[in-house]
Amino acid sequence: MSPGGMHGIVRALTVQQAREPTATEPSAGPCLLCEGKRRTSTLSLAWTLGETAVMSCSTCDEIEAIESGRRDWAIAKLAHGYVWLNPTQYYRGAIFYVANQCVAELHELEPAARAGHLHEMAAAAAAMQRAVGAAKINYEALGNSVPHLHWWLTPRHADDPRPRAPIWENLDFLRLLWTGQARLDQVDNDRLRAKIADELRREDVEIVESYC
Repeated sequence: MSPGGMHGIVRALTVQQAREPTATEPSAGPCLLCEGKRRTSTLSLAWTLGETAVMSCSTCDEIEAIESGRRDWAIAKLAHGYVWLNPTQYYRGAIFYVANQCVAELHELEPAARAGHLHEMAAAAAAMQRAVGAAKINYEALGNSVPHLHWWLTPRHADDPRPRAPIWENLDFLRLLWTGQARLDQVDNDRLRAKIADELRREDVEIVESYC
């Protein structure tokens, strides 16, 4: 989650309030893919956004945890990235697609890796859309708070209370996100992961490892 995508009344909120709130989403800190070392790229630099200093990325912590089996929202490891559920399931079926390389910008990937990354991201979105019957999908790779390249793939359903507005204008969603609510119980969580994984197997992507 990045505050750059918020509009309207959310602009009045501080950056501190609008940052990624939990470790269940891509989060900021040391980079394990770089063996904990500071990098000399954008990802390793600190910059100031409002009142919040943003430091080097630790989304790699989440990747290591997924590969260790400690995250029950993981769906699949692909050749260029990872797919996992957004733990806040206000938007039914919302997922993240996270780059397996620790870069801050899409253009930092080599051309072949960039093409593979975008192909897999689109495939993950298509699989999720079929799995939950979404009317529309929002694609966002913002990274203001969390530099490690990742996409919010958010389904918009026919019963969406604000179908024409970005998700960051929905204060009900933001409240649940910030307070760690709208979580699925284990049965529903596993069922949703399995549905998306089944649809992902129909896509033209290499599934290196399935987690459900």
